[in-house]
This record gives sequence, structure tokens and C-alpha cells, in this order.
Amino acid sequence: MSTRPVMSSRISSGPSPTVPRIILAPLVRLTRALHIPTQLLTPLLLHVAAALQRLELSRDPTKTVQKIKNHKFTLSNVIPLVGMASASIYSLYMMNSILKYFIVITWATACMLPITGQFVWPASPIFAWLVTFFCARYIPADSRPKIHVNLLPALESVMYGANSSDLQTRFTHPVLDILAWVPYGVLHYVTPFVIAAVLWVFRPKGSIQYWGRAFGLMNLLGVVTQILLPCSAPCTSISLPSLPVPPPSCFMTPCNQLPALLSE
Repeated sequence: MSTRPVMSSRISSGPSPTVPRIILAPLVRLTRALHIPTQLLTPLLLHVAAALQRLELSRDPTKTVQKIKNHKFTLSNVIPLVGMASASIYSLYMMNSILKYFIVITWATACMLPITGQFVWPASPIFAWLVTFFCARYIPADSRPKIHVNLLPALESVMYGANSSDLQTRFTHPVLDILAWVPYGVLHYVTPFVIAAVLWVFRPKGSIQYWGRAFGLMNLLGVVTQILLPCSAPCTSISLPSLPVPPPSCFMTPCNQLPALLSE
């Protein structure tokens, strides 16, 4: 027996249009027009419909205030908030642009409205990471720690018994460049959104919030570590075999340009 009527009745039932009906009804008609077996798409569409029904469509900020009053603050959930706030406030303080006021007002407004706060607040650790990374360029040159050239190669030798970066840079080929670019230049940016979408549709309750917190804090700690203990890429240890050198502004600098910058 065909499952088409079942899918139609579950998605289109109800006296008034809803978010799931508005979004999924065109998809259902498209699958029928393309003669795609509904057995393949019905489970996915039902999960998407359930996720859409969980959306908070209210624009009343008093609901957010009430949630804050009812929230139980503990040491484990306060420490990450203090870390994110400290990194963000310091980064925005250094930012010499009126844009920082717009960032704060937009974030606060989005968090207060339930319709946007359900997305913006769980993503706050990610925003803190992006703000810290972007504002690192405003750190005065005389306040930056020295860049360590030999630290990472030394750690590789201790942990792996050899300088693996040195071995990998002995042989270069365009195919190897593409293989390195795919995970770092494509998957590095796309995968977090794919995982977030999958968790939002198929997740148990709280998974997407946990993912945003873990992903954002991990990257925030990485940026803070690089600011406090900056290290050049291991591939520069061959051309710059010296100890820590004075730091220029070299964030996001390709390896082949670092020797010229570090020798300034």
C-alpha cells in the first residue's frame, strides 16, 4: 500500500497554515512531480516537520527574561560564560571601529527575541571565537609575544620521534596541495554547518546547543592559545632555524611568505 496519503495527511493536516506546511508542501509536490518514491523521503520530511514544529516563533522578550530568571547558574555553566565574555569584551575594546557597537547591539537584540535567540544564543561561543580571531589584528605590535619558530618541530620530534612536517615538505606536488586544500579549504568551513543541520533535524533535545558550545569553545581556546603562545608553521623551521623572533602581523599568512615577514 502506498505511503503517499499518509505523508500528505501528516504534513498538511490542520485548519490553518503552519511553518511545516508552508515549507514542506512544495517539497511534497516536487517529489510527486519527479515521481520520487515517497518511501525514501517520508522519514526525512517527517523529521524536518518535527524540527520546524519545535521552532519558537514568539517575539516577546519577556519570555527570554523569564527563562533567565528560572535558569540555575552553576560553576560549570558560568566559567564558559566568563571566558567568552572576557575574550569578547577585550577583543571589542581593542577594535578601533564603530562596528563594535553595532555587533553588541545586534547580538543582544537577537538574544532577547525568542524567535532569533533560539539560534543566536547557542551560537554565542562561535561568535566569541570569530570576534576574538578577527580582532587579533588590533593587538599592538609591542604587546604581542614573540613568535616561536622551533617549538612545534621540537614537539613533533618528542611526540612522534621525528620532524614529520620536515618529512612532508621534502616532496611537493599539485595533487598533494589539492588533497590538503579539500579538508582545510572546503570541509573546514562546510562540515560544521552540515553537522548542525543534521543535529537540528534528527537530534535529541539539547544536542545542537551542546554542539555550538563545544565547537565554539574549542576554536576560542585555539585562538587564545595562538595569541598567548604564537608559533610559526613548522615548515618555516628549515628556512628560519633561529629561536623566537620579533612578531610582525602575520595572521593567516601562507608558509611561503612567512620567511620574508619574519625577517623584517
